[in-house]
Amino acid sequence: MLSIVDYIAKRKKEDGLNEFNYQAKAENTSICVIMCLSISTIILLKVHQMKKHISSLRSLRSTGGS
Repeated sequence: MLSIVDYIAKRKKEDGLNEFNYQAKAENTSICVIMCLSISTIILLKVHQMKKHISSLRSLRSTGGS
C-alpha cells in the first residue's frame, strides 16, 4: 500500500496537477479537494472494516472460538 505522500505524488502525476500553475489554481484546488475527500473516504471505510473485524474477534473470544 502506498503512503499518503506517495499516493498524492502519483495522483498529481496522473492528473497532470501542477500546484505552481496559478492560472489553473481553481481547477487545481478542486482536484486537491476531491483527492482529500477520496482519501478520507478510504480511511473511513478501512476504520469501519477494522471495527467489524475487531467486533467479530471479540465475539469469537467470548464464545470460546466455536
